[in-house]
Amino acid sequence: VTQNYGGTDIKAAYAGNDSDENSYYAEKINNVSFYNYVKLIVNEYNSILFKNPAHRLLPETPDMLSFQQNCDGHGNSLPEFMSMVDVLVSVFGVSWLSVIKPSGSDIPRFAVHNPLDVTNWEFGYNQDGDQVLKKLVIKLAEEQNQTVYRYMTPNTIETVFVSGDEDYLPPDIEDIFMEEEGVYRVIQENELGYIPCFPIYQGIPTFPGVGSSPILDASIIQREVYNLNSEIYSSVNYSIHPTLVVDEATDDLNNGEIGAEAGSIVRVNSGLQGEQNFTYEFRQPNTDPVTELKELIDNKIEKMLETCMIRSDELIKASSSAAMVEQLDTKLQAFIRKKAVQMENAEKRAFDIYHDWTNQNNEVEISYNRQYNQRAMEHELKELNMMMDLYD
Repeated sequence: VTQNYGGTDIKAAYAGNDSDENSYYAEKINNVSFYNYVKLIVNEYNSILFKNPAHRLLPETPDMLSFQQNCDGHGNSLPEFMSMVDVLVSVFGVSWLSVIKPSGSDIPRFAVHNPLDVTNWEFGYNQDGDQVLKKLVIKLAEEQNQTVYRYMTPNTIETVFVSGDEDYLPPDIEDIFMEEEGVYRVIQENELGYIPCFPIYQGIPTFPGVGSSPILDASIIQREVYNLNSEIYSSVNYSIHPTLVVDEATDDLNNGEIGAEAGSIVRVNSGLQGEQNFTYEFRQPNTDPVTELKELIDNKIEKMLETCMIRSDELIKASSSAAMVEQLDTKLQAFIRKKAVQMENAEKRAFDIYHDWTNQNNEVEISYNRQYNQRAMEHELKELNMMMDLYD
């Protein structure tokens, strides 16, 4: 059902396509404050995981040293790139990491793709019963006159240029050919025999290629907080524009020219025995619900942080002891530990593909920070010393 509010299609408003600047939805977007708590929560997770640099044992070759300084061809070092991967996985619940060797280069490159750019994929099973990727389509770029896709199979890696412009000219690339009107393709052989791309999940996948975001509940609460802020904006906005109430006799006596500004002169009939016989007043909406809305917003923010296992100052103050505060950190510590293991496995798998491209068989060791508490490393060292003393 299509409804219209202030000249705006509500479906377009929900989809973010509201272009009517005079509509209520456009006014709400332009004037209601938005504080991105979800972004802060994701950054909190990321900062905990990358607070201490990951420990990597990699081959000390010139190519590997150069790769660590620029692993994606865009100037990002390996720690910076993996930090970006972790952020995307936290937001979407899954992201894809590809390892492709460009034409004319001896060093592969890492690339991360959010699930919105992975437009199609197909999983299957091999003779051992293992689930493997059979086909994959990734949107590399969407420009004004063209869209670029990468289509990968175990046998080929293809780059496809698609455009709807009649005068479109494809890039000057060797071996490019026109498949049909507006579609140009470059086909390269896949030397590996498998698709050099894989998904990285946040937890258990809900479906092959589809993950569950840990901040889904937080984003829902974030939307509710935004809507409550819009209610506060409406209440305050309406309260500063009160309604002028005047009786008909007073309005006629002033020829309908009653001013609402300070210093305006209003003519009224004389009263009988000192009693007022006219009505001329401002009436404002009740703004008491604003306080209740603010309390509701604070409560939802507190629940959001509690859902995401983030300690707030109020939660710490409400704790009766340091042991209780430490207990509050247990779930977050387990969550960060799980993220660390997932990032380790993903990076090891990416380097396996890297070495397949370079025909090397070098072993790599990668270890991410698994500790949340500041004193966790101190406790681990004490435990190691106790074990060594017992061994001696």
